[in-house]
Parts: sequence; C-alpha cells; structure tokens
Amino acid sequence: MVSPDCLALGQFGYACPGAVSVNISGSSGTADFTVSYFQPQMLSVVTQNLPDALVTGGYSVQLQAAGGQPPYTWSLSLGSLPLPTGLALSPSGQLSGVPGLTGTYYFVVRVTDDAANADDQTLALTILPRPVISGAHRVSSSQFQFTASGSSSPLIYEFQYSTNLANWVTFFATNFFSAGSGPFSPFVVTDFAATNKARFYRILVSADDGNTPTE
Repeated sequence: MVSPDCLALGQFGYACPGAVSVNISGSSGTADFTVSYFQPQMLSVVTQNLPDALVTGGYSVQLQAAGGQPPYTWSLSLGSLPLPTGLALSPSGQLSGVPGLTGTYYFVVRVTDDAANADDQTLALTILPRPVISGAHRVSSSQFQFTASGSSSPLIYEFQYSTNLANWVTFFATNFFSAGSGPFSPFVVTDFAATNKARFYRILVSADDGNTPTE
C-alpha cells in the first residue's frame, strides 16, 4: 500500500486520497491518484467570551480555534496588554492559574496554525472579589445567622456548615444575576437546624455550569 504526502497536499488546498495497492514488477511499481482541490476554512479564534474568575481561586479555560491547518499554537499578540496577575496562557491554549487581583482585564490572544496562518481575538476577563461571611451569631437554641456579601454574577453560591471542619453539608444555595458584575447587597442567611454548640460556615462558589468550584 502506498499513499501521497497528505500534509503537503493539504497545505496547498488539496484533499488527501486514500492509499492504494501497487503491484511491483521487477523493482518498480506505478500508482495513480486522483486528488481534488478544496477551499480550506480560514483560521479563526472561536472563543469570544470568557467565564468570570474569582480572585485567589483556581481558574482554567481551554481556548478554541477552527479552520486552518492544525495543530494550533497560542500566544499573546504583539502589543497586547498583559494577562491578569497569576494567569498564564500555554501554547496549547489553556488559560489557567490563580488570579491575584480583582477587576476587568482586556488582552489579545493569537492562534497560529501549522501553515503559519494567524488570527487574533480580543478577550475580556472579569475577576470577582471573594464572598465574605460576617457577623455569625446564634439567635436561638436551634438557629444561627450571618451576613453574606459578594458579587452579582452568574455564579452558584453554596452555603455550607460543618461541626468538625472535615465534613461539610450544603443547607442553602443561590445564583446572583445582574446586568453587571458589581457587588450584591449584603443579606442575612439563617441556618434553621443549628442545634450544635459550635458551627462552622463557608461559601462554595462555582460557575453556573458547575465548573471551577472555589471555597
């Protein structure tokens, strides 16, 4: 079985034919191939938006591209603003790390394919402040209350308690959606089954798709 150099054909816009059998007569043989020309899809960055991050929380997003000649290599474009503190972009397109500062950051990513084609895309990443629990106190023999504050964003906030700091139980969960990513007004959370003398609380935050949980 013999086949042509499919990589070279693809770089010139030709579809790769399948391998064919060759009968060897003496020390040589002949194989005929029919190739067809196609218009390859232009290389483009598919990722247009990034999910919000949480300051000091783990973050990981895979950037996506289409068209051109894979494999792809990712980098920041020349002249781009730097990535937020604590984040890095790998050549494979993984944007990850632990963001260190809140705010909205803009930067330009570049994807380059195996034929040296490139495409740029401006992205924005909002890094939200961590939620805060304050003022925890007992209001009755079976109830604890505390005040929670954080950011309005498509995040899931799970309020959990523990009696030993090892086993945690979710007793309340909510989403906060708004037009922006500003702070939501502090509100009171009540634990109605707090019969233990000691009670520990935490907030588990995750994206609305269930990814990237952060305490």
